Amino acid sequence: MISLNRQNLFATLLGIVFIALSAGLISFSLQQHQKANSLVAKQTLVQFEKQLLSYANQLTQISYQRRLPLANYLEFSSIANYLPNLNAITNVWLINADGTYFDINTANPHQSYLATADDTDPTALPKNIRHLPVWSGHFLTSTENAISLFSNSQQPSSLYLAIPIQQDQHKRLLAVGLNLDYWFSHALNDQQLALIDSGSNLWANHQSLDSQAIYLNVLDNPNLILGSAIPFNHWLTLLPIPLFALLLVAAYNLQSNNMSQLGGGKLKLVHEAVNALDLLIVETDVEGTIVWMSKGASESLEVFNVQVGDSVRKHLVNHPRIVSYIHSSLQGDKLTYQVTHQEYEFRVRQQPRLDDHDQIIGLNFIVEDITEQAKLEKHLRHQQLHDKLTGLPNRQLFEQQLDKDIHKAKRHQSNVAILAIEINGLGNINKTFSHHLGDLALKHIATALRQEIRDEDLISRFSSDEFLVICEQYQDPIELRAIAQRVINRTTAKFTINHHELTLSANIGISTYPHDSKDAGSLISNAIAAMRHARQSGKNTLDYFSTDNAKSVQRKWQLEQSLANAVKVNNFELHYQPIFDVNTHQTKGAEALIRWPVGKIPPDRFIPIAEQAGLMPSIGIWVLESALNQLKLWQHQSSNFQYITVNVSIAQLKDNGFIDSVSKLIKQTPIKQGSVILELTESIMATTSTDIIEKLHTLKRMGFLIAIDDFGVGYSSLNYLKHLPVDIIKIDKSFLAGVPKDNANRLICDAIINMARALNMNIVAEGIETPEQLAWLVEEGVTTAQGFYFAKPLPVDAFEYFLPVTSQ
Repeated sequence: MISLNRQNLFATLLGIVFIALSAGLISFSLQQHQKANSLVAKQTLVQFEKQLLSYANQLTQISYQRRLPLANYLEFSSIANYLPNLNAITNVWLINADGTYFDINTANPHQSYLATADDTDPTALPKNIRHLPVWSGHFLTSTENAISLFSNSQQPSSLYLAIPIQQDQHKRLLAVGLNLDYWFSHALNDQQLALIDSGSNLWANHQSLDSQAIYLNVLDNPNLILGSAIPFNHWLTLLPIPLFALLLVAAYNLQSNNMSQLGGGKLKLVHEAVNALDLLIVETDVEGTIVWMSKGASESLEVFNVQVGDSVRKHLVNHPRIVSYIHSSLQGDKLTYQVTHQEYEFRVRQQPRLDDHDQIIGLNFIVEDITEQAKLEKHLRHQQLHDKLTGLPNRQLFEQQLDKDIHKAKRHQSNVAILAIEINGLGNINKTFSHHLGDLALKHIATALRQEIRDEDLISRFSSDEFLVICEQYQDPIELRAIAQRVINRTTAKFTINHHELTLSANIGISTYPHDSKDAGSLISNAIAAMRHARQSGKNTLDYFSTDNAKSVQRKWQLEQSLANAVKVNNFELHYQPIFDVNTHQTKGAEALIRWPVGKIPPDRFIPIAEQAGLMPSIGIWVLESALNQLKLWQHQSSNFQYITVNVSIAQLKDNGFIDSVSKLIKQTPIKQGSVILELTESIMATTSTDIIEKLHTLKRMGFLIAIDDFGVGYSSLNYLKHLPVDIIKIDKSFLAGVPKDNANRLICDAIINMARALNMNIVAEGIETPEQLAWLVEEGVTTAQGFYFAKPLPVDAFEYFLPVTSQ
């Protein structure tokens, strides 16, 4: 009986031991499964994040190369074809600050406007997405992140990679919809994955995650979570354990089978993942002594140089911030932070280590190498805030820094000044040589400017040929003038690039805080206004901001805008001044003179502004086309009407498309040889440009005659004249003033007339106002003249009274 009881007791104890051992082995297997699950989850997350950052970098580069921030819909559609991995994205949005957006609309290829509620009607009201986080997350918050991730509640199972892009004053957001099946194609076959946004599944490859799933934040976004799980073989927990030997075999099989399923291949994969991810796992006790750590840490993680038995606190004695984090985690906090060590950047996830009774018995550290990711993020931030060509801070960074400097100056009651620098001559380098040489010249100037300003000052490339400088804590405005003068001296110095000797010029405007303005935007505007006023005084000048100057610049700017609008709709008209045969007193031809009816602004005021603004090529072609059409009508009315003259500026001749435009015009409206005379200002005689001389010969071959207007005023020289294919010389009215009584002017006119006859050129006297002038010209043998003595420039209907009578 006793023996039986002992056997029962022994069997009972043995059963308890069997059960305890089984439970322990199963618990151990679960722990190993949890660790392997965590490693695979981290591998998937890091690979996903690296893919996103790399893709964002590619999209950012394409955006700025293709000038996407300035694109219209058609350009946007074209640029979208350059996006990489098109099969990996669902759609692309280009979002404006007001919430309207362009959408690549494959359903309606004729849609060429903002996305609308009715895509078949391009005039319908545009869609607006200001209610979506993809808009509000960027335009209503201040963030330094290069990219962000957002879900779209209107389209389940979609995730948007949002990239802010800015050029000049155009700020937009590029949102790319991700095909999540593609982005997670690298996951293990039986790995359960889900992307969760604020508790709701965006995407999953399984109906539900295993209870042992690991949840990790994507790009440190607290609302966007990646869930990952590797299924555990739960049937192993139900194995009968009748015998201790069978228990050992079962435990062995459990461990080996489970680890082979998680690894065998998978365990090996996990180990490789640890090495590939530069992952270091460390467990410590409450004193900070390392009790366990993972093996196979790569070179970057070996810089920590820790081993089992080392004290973490001693290693961090020079890092009091991290020591304070350790104290917080020993109180129960879970923390994630970054550590810079030598040339590496690490992300550390730190949390308490608990025993079976949820008591803190130490800490867990998971350390991963994010050096490449940090470099990429830094590169993206640098790209976003710096000019690509010169490497200088761009407008966005400049304005951020100026706001900070103004706040600091306000606290310390100090000064801040802005120098606006305009570089002149870069456009001529682009036209004369190449844009590549122009870019090299711009980089040279950027380097020179950096060397001339003080170390504490910030210089930015603000637009194509404008730079802004922040000068803070100066004592006297004379210091600013000294800096500006050094900049002008350096800019105007000759320099050589690719064997070409180049010279530029500069104009500088200066505005100061708090004297001229108390906010960043006005301070910049005032400096630019002063710079433009300096430009009106000539090259290599500087000016301080003043209210009067600003008003003058504002009026000129408004005139430029009105003129640009007039060019778009050809809001001009031509008046015609008759040109007479002084012997027959009949009209031979007419000079076409442009007029701008709006505000009755005289040509000598608006034409120089049009030339500065680059509008003359468009205006000139309109004048020529209108004059050709009018010539055709008048020659139909009067066969004795011989020709019409049109003024052509040097700016038109320098325009690369001028000859092609003229060629198209005369194909539409053919001209007789000599029936159209192109009048060039005398400044053309100062050029020895083979390109311009060749263009004049081309115009001659097309049937035009070439006249030099206002001859004798500025650049008159036989040396210049012999190079140019000139047919007619027009004597300037200033030399005819006082003729014949003014002896000096009479001698000059005689010289011009004799020279023209010697060179076999025709003569036209302009500005005839008295009968005495006309009589003297007739006596000198000049047969063609125009001026107020005959008629002022007239509108078309009034000029028709001067048309010569048709010969019978």
